[in-house]
Amino acid sequence: MRFRSPWERNKEGKSVDLNIELKGFNGDNFDAGVSVVRSTFVVSKPPYRDGRDWKMVVDGVELTKVE
Repeated sequence: MRFRSPWERNKEGKSVDLNIELKGFNGDNFDAGVSVVRSTFVVSKPPYRDGRDWKMVVDGVELTKVE
C-alpha cells in the first residue's frame, strides 16, 4: 500500500511530510519504507485531538495531521 502521509512535522522554518509504502503494523507502531528499505516507526502517543488539530507522537516527534 502506497500513501502520501497526511501527517507532517512542523519545525521552525520547515515542515516534512513523507511519501512511503506502508509495510505493516505491530501494535501502535508501523513499518514503512521504499523497496527493500524498511523502518519501524514507534508511536509513543497515538492520534489525539488538540483543539481543532489531530496530533500524534512518532519516534519522539509530534506530528500534526494535515488536510
